Amino acid sequence: MSMVESSAADSRQFENPDKPTPEIDVQDMRNCFVLDGLPCVPADKAASLLQVICNRIKPSGILMKSFEMPTDASDGGTCGYMFVECVSREDCDKAFSLLHDTHLDAAHKLKVSLWGDFESSKNVKELTKTDKRLELEESDDPYEFLRDKTGREQFLVKYGASYRVHIFWHDPHMSTKQIPITLPAGSPVDEDKVIATAPPEWTLLDRLRKRVQKDYPKWSPLGTYVSAIEEHCASIWFLKNNVWCRAVDFDHPKILHFEIGPMEKHAITISQSECRLWDISLCKVIKVFPLRGSEGNLPEFGWNYNETFLLYHRQGKINLYEISSMEKVPLPNLEKDAKVVFSWAPESSILFYSVEPNKVERPVRIYAHLVGTGASLTEISTRSVYGVTNIEMNWQSKETKADRIYCAIIMRATNSQRKDKIDLYRFGGKEIGIDQIEVPGNIISLEWDKSGLFGSRFCVCSTMKKNTRRGTNRFDFYHVQLGNLRLIKSLEEQASNVLFWSPNGTHAVAKNDAGTLEFYRIDTDNVTQLLLQEHYNCTHAAWDPSGRYFVTSIPIHSTEIDTGYRIYNFLGQLLHHAEIEKFSHIQWRPRPHEFLAIKEQQDILKNLDTRIREFKDHEERRRMRDQEHAQKALDELITRHRNVMNEIRKDHAVDTVTRSKLREGLPTLENLSIFDEVPKVKETILDVKETVY
Repeated sequence: MSMVESSAADSRQFENPDKPTPEIDVQDMRNCFVLDGLPCVPADKAASLLQVICNRIKPSGILMKSFEMPTDASDGGTCGYMFVECVSREDCDKAFSLLHDTHLDAAHKLKVSLWGDFESSKNVKELTKTDKRLELEESDDPYEFLRDKTGREQFLVKYGASYRVHIFWHDPHMSTKQIPITLPAGSPVDEDKVIATAPPEWTLLDRLRKRVQKDYPKWSPLGTYVSAIEEHCASIWFLKNNVWCRAVDFDHPKILHFEIGPMEKHAITISQSECRLWDISLCKVIKVFPLRGSEGNLPEFGWNYNETFLLYHRQGKINLYEISSMEKVPLPNLEKDAKVVFSWAPESSILFYSVEPNKVERPVRIYAHLVGTGASLTEISTRSVYGVTNIEMNWQSKETKADRIYCAIIMRATNSQRKDKIDLYRFGGKEIGIDQIEVPGNIISLEWDKSGLFGSRFCVCSTMKKNTRRGTNRFDFYHVQLGNLRLIKSLEEQASNVLFWSPNGTHAVAKNDAGTLEFYRIDTDNVTQLLLQEHYNCTHAAWDPSGRYFVTSIPIHSTEIDTGYRIYNFLGQLLHHAEIEKFSHIQWRPRPHEFLAIKEQQDILKNLDTRIREFKDHEERRRMRDQEHAQKALDELITRHRNVMNEIRKDHAVDTVTRSKLREGLPTLENLSIFDEVPKVKETILDVKETVY
């Protein structure tokens, strides 16, 4: 093996590549990386290849100690890769960002593998038979429900004396009952098969609340698994052969919280003593975060959109980690004991965080950084704001253009004489644009149109200035485009204090604390009220992923009276009403990210009118078919009833003489109408009227 030693301070090392050099003495292997994808050249051209690589690296200022290029023992030619030792780990990371996935020429693409990656793969724990994992097959498709021909949605409900978990199909044509796809297999005593079961001693309401909150089962972010918390572990469940089976257990004694990352690659388990970061595919702990301090002050975690970075926040301290290497990325401008608020962009690695000092006279500083490959941190924006507090950050969930996304930052004034403000940051293009909105009253909330199909729209809910009546609010709908802010419509004197915008962007629901629901249609230039409904004292509400159905619920966490849920369509019509005792919660099954771009979805919406008649005919055929099946089932029940009654009449007639003797000639009950049948009522549709909203 021939080796060539390189020094960044001396370029004459390539003049005599055959000169023997000492072996590489690496004190810290983290300063080394492997450069793959090189051409295989003869021994006489090895020095020229090294010179080309050196000329590629030198301008970036990367300091290297030595090279080692393995050669073939038969002919002395190179093998297509080489080992490089840098002066520091920072130089190694810089080389990764400079060379990885770049082309040396048209036929050779370079690959950089850091030595830490090899160490991580070397230390991977081999799975044994004792690991609690479910063997999945290629036919086990977690997204099979997306191929439902009628486009139905699924939802999870937890209720009942033992708080069992149920998964249902929601069929709008069957408003009186839901269609279960499966229940957790096994009996309540089979602990290995039940997702969450409350023991008999949990009878008091306060204990029930604690138990229900602890065993809170929910869908994973992409709808692949159902996650649940048990006594000493967290578990995820997978649908296999139409039965929900336990897939993986994450052991963590006295666990309090369980959270899965947005791409379902990693998970977090939290207890009072520590937090654990897990790799879901390997069921392995990556890092442990010890917790010290007052009890109840649990940390806050924030993932970026593809789970490459994790942000850890607790007691005013904020740390950023690169998950692949778990190296800490230093965040600048952090102050001790300051209030920190952070937020990740939904589709890029842009990190927003604000630092609010304890002293009121000092300004609040807002920073925006782009976190890149190799844990590089690039400052995008820095701003100082005086006289504000309680910072909130609301991102637009989708980019309406390929290079544009908005973030609204709510800043509430510390002085009652000042107005609350909203800074609208626009990312994309050559520079960052900032638009500012002053709100006359106090800002309650801000909601974006998350579809992105009709441009960048958002709604601001605020209290009206000098309210004539207490509790009167207003909703302002805005459309923003390239810095031009346009007010679509203002709804004043509203009792509602929160708005739920439909995922498809065409409808919204306004709700107040008393449970009054106002359904709206939102066009590009107008906002129209459709219907007014009421679910008294409902505390939870959510749209389904398709934006067709809206659910409101009253869980037992809030009260023990009238617990249950109601499902409406987007027009506000009530489809299903269920009052359930010991009802815990309801959650729609999330859908994975869309496969179509915004432009493709907009093209489909433009041509949707041509297929409306086809959809209506299909729905009418399905409705008639369901009615025929329901009528057939009713006729079968009536026939069975008649047969049973005929048998009873025969037995009754045979025993008539015997009954008369036993009653000594007294009148019997023969003339009573105990066998009268309920007359069959036939319904006829006289007229059908179509209402266009």
